[in-house]
Amino acid sequence: MSGTRSGRWASRRSAPAASCWTLQFADTRLSPAVDRGLHAVAIDEKRRNFTPCLWTADARATQVLFPGAHADVGGGYPNTPEESGLSDAALAWMTAGVAAQGVQFMSPLPAEPRPHAGATAHRPWAHLPWRALGVAPRITPGQMPEGLLVHRSVIDRWREEAVVHDPDQPAQAYRPDNLALYLDLASGAALADIEIV
Repeated sequence: MSGTRSGRWASRRSAPAASCWTLQFADTRLSPAVDRGLHAVAIDEKRRNFTPCLWTADARATQVLFPGAHADVGGGYPNTPEESGLSDAALAWMTAGVAAQGVQFMSPLPAEPRPHAGATAHRPWAHLPWRALGVAPRITPGQMPEGLLVHRSVIDRWREEAVVHDPDQPAQAYRPDNLALYLDLASGAALADIEIV
């Protein structure tokens, strides 16, 4: 099999330190050596230092929004359905995507993904030290980049009566501000030209 496959979770433009450490990417295009690129992006992350570095539109690239903050999508919380259910959705999507390209995984997998759209999310920007650095929406209403897709888990989470947005807060409805123009508030159905995968 020729070419290279690329997968990444919620890539960001800067180092996770103060914004003065910002590292600007000169090129957001996929390399010609890459046959297929998959990019999982956290829709709810609000830390300024975690602004997404989206790829330039390309037929070889698929970029998908998932519910949660950076580590809710890329992983890092305990491997339980309640703590890793959001990241397991991104993991299942990514592994299915690369398997469709012929990539083989060891069998059995060390841990089988258990996606759960109603799992606990986290808001690290609401806690120190991140709270001191301020917040900024990653993808603002009306500025959805062309070709950016929404994962089914966003819709499933939207349709839950109440979900935990942070372990320190009571459960409430899931209504990300940056999707308000694209999804019907009652049903979570797509309102605009936005594709659900």
